[in-house]
Amino acid sequence: MTKTKRKIARKYALVEAAPPRFQYWPWVAQAAVMILTAAVRIRLLNIPLERDEGEFAYMGQLMLQGIPPYKLAFNMKLPGIYAAYSLIMAVFGQSAAGIHLGILLVNLAAILMVFLLGKRLFDAYTGLAAAAAYAVMTVVPSFLGFAGHATHFVILLALCGILVMFRAIESHKLAYYFLSGVLVGLSFVVKQQGAFLGIFVGLFIIWSGLRARPVEPRRFVLRFVLFIFGSALPFGLTCLWLKVAGVFSQFWFWTFQYARQYATEVSLSQGYDSFKTMVPMSISVSGWIWALGGIGLSMLIWDKSLRERAVFLAGFLLFSFLAVCPGMYFRGHYWILMLPAVSLLAGLAVSRGGRLLNPLIGSPWNWIVPVVILLIVLSMPLSDSAEFLFLASPTQAAVMRYGANPFPQAVEIARYIKSHSSPSDRVAVIGSEPEIYFYSERKSATGYIYMYELTEKQIFAQKMQAEMFEQVEATKPKYVVFVNVPESLASGSGDSGPVIDWFKNYALRNLKVVGIADMLSSDSTDYIWGDKAAIYLPRSHTNIAVLEQQNLTGR
Repeated sequence: MTKTKRKIARKYALVEAAPPRFQYWPWVAQAAVMILTAAVRIRLLNIPLERDEGEFAYMGQLMLQGIPPYKLAFNMKLPGIYAAYSLIMAVFGQSAAGIHLGILLVNLAAILMVFLLGKRLFDAYTGLAAAAAYAVMTVVPSFLGFAGHATHFVILLALCGILVMFRAIESHKLAYYFLSGVLVGLSFVVKQQGAFLGIFVGLFIIWSGLRARPVEPRRFVLRFVLFIFGSALPFGLTCLWLKVAGVFSQFWFWTFQYARQYATEVSLSQGYDSFKTMVPMSISVSGWIWALGGIGLSMLIWDKSLRERAVFLAGFLLFSFLAVCPGMYFRGHYWILMLPAVSLLAGLAVSRGGRLLNPLIGSPWNWIVPVVILLIVLSMPLSDSAEFLFLASPTQAAVMRYGANPFPQAVEIARYIKSHSSPSDRVAVIGSEPEIYFYSERKSATGYIYMYELTEKQIFAQKMQAEMFEQVEATKPKYVVFVNVPESLASGSGDSGPVIDWFKNYALRNLKVVGIADMLSSDSTDYIWGDKAAIYLPRSHTNIAVLEQQNLTGR
């Protein structure tokens, strides 16, 4: 241990209070945290893909076939997440289990990065407490952390960039500044919100450089320029790749022009209402962990010995929150971007609490008591989510979390389409279930793999509707899937009327019903196939119809 690290350990940590025989137990406990996390996630590897996962998987599947993003399927996400999924599927296979195995490894890597960051800032005990808190919060269903959302990848890359940033500041090596920039630049290429974390890292580099004595202007400028160059490089190479692939105009429209429109649809008052609704839904299950984080945040204010790390932790928390805010939707998985900062503050509260208890109860109780408190706090969200995490089957878990959304049904629908079509046949889904394309391994007849853009109150909606209608009619897909589920046809106050009217007219002229998934309840669906489906009257208001093209002339 270096002199600087020993000084930090004495200043902040439990480590000097722990007996020598316990010196290495944080590493053993950290391994246990990761093993237990893996055990929980492995049990749910086969949980059906939800919409975002279906989108990422379908786009990644196309990339594995040599088809670039934004050519056959459109969305406002940046292509880094599609590349990440294609890499996972290339290694673990094109299945829900293979994808979730890749997400498991991403989550474990992020847990380890939180541990290493806490250890670097304070000590291994703080890192362990933070990593355990992060592990728990990313598996409980309220944050949708069990699913493969882009925020998992964003935060892993950002944490790696932050750790390399500290290495750069300590060593003054130019290569580390460049590498830190590349990592946070990659987090942006995965999802736009990564820009906020990249800005934070850049500002912290500036702050650290200005505090150094003596200030060396040339070296300071060179280090920052290398960081900026590294940050811009992944996006620049992405633009070059998409330009060469011939899809740059589509990419730019969807990820910047439409994305800007999407991010400004919600008014401030609507955003505030969404915040009031979504925060309790997302945070309440792990509320005591957030309370520990609040205690840790308060310590930054009144404990002068923590001032050296206060700027980093407060800044990290602030910019993580800003990353949650674009669009003011505050959906559950957005909060994953805040969890490392909250976890580090919770870890600080636990380890610092041990130091404060030392004069009162002495060693080893001064570090045992905070650990017991932490275990109790961590057990609460696990207990609340016990049925989901430990008892429910993957399909039951999907129903518990997603309700009437037809994610389990998409598996059966896709199985029918795959067994009754050839790889060259096209499919159109009138709904927002891109996972059907992925499961069936059939290409979409239209680039609009979601209906949300067409039904939103935004300036491009009518143009998009006309384009989607034209694409489907020109392609004449062998199968059209109509998802009669409100959550799939439109989101929020969207109007699906024009899309439904067009579909009814198109189906009357061209399609025959060959399958019905009648969703009688959240855990009961009747499947009717063949001629029986054509005369079947659904008993539920939520159902999925599979229709076959009758007029294939000119295909």
